[in-house]
Amino acid sequence: MMGLHFDWRYGLLTAALLVGIYVMSSIPDLSTTESPPLVQLAQNLAHIPVFAALAFCWLRALSNRLEIPAAAYGAAALAAGVYGVMDEWHQASVPGRNSSVGDLCLDAAGVAAMLVIVRLTRLRADTARRTRPTLS
Repeated sequence: MMGLHFDWRYGLLTAALLVGIYVMSSIPDLSTTESPPLVQLAQNLAHIPVFAALAFCWLRALSNRLEIPAAAYGAAALAAGVYGVMDEWHQASVPGRNSSVGDLCLDAAGVAAMLVIVRLTRLRADTARRTRPTLS
């Protein structure tokens, strides 16, 4: 059974992304109530790719091998999800910002989408590798 193996390069990238999310969450009053609806929608939907990237970074930081163990998927989902909750909690204390269950759901959607994409890509690559004809 394979365990988790930490990759420091992705660990640093993960830390940088965590800091970036924190800094963006610390900006007071984005005045989204006065923004056009499409700007509000874009700001809300931005949670998906940001947390998808976070899940990918966590996954690669926790598994530096070709085969990604199930534990890495679970740990990446848990770490990114917990940070999503902490981010919403942090926003509740920033003047002009508020926490939102909707934002948390978008965070979770980004995390889940990325982990599913990576898993399906790995399964497809494994299938292609097994069905490739060998030279004898």
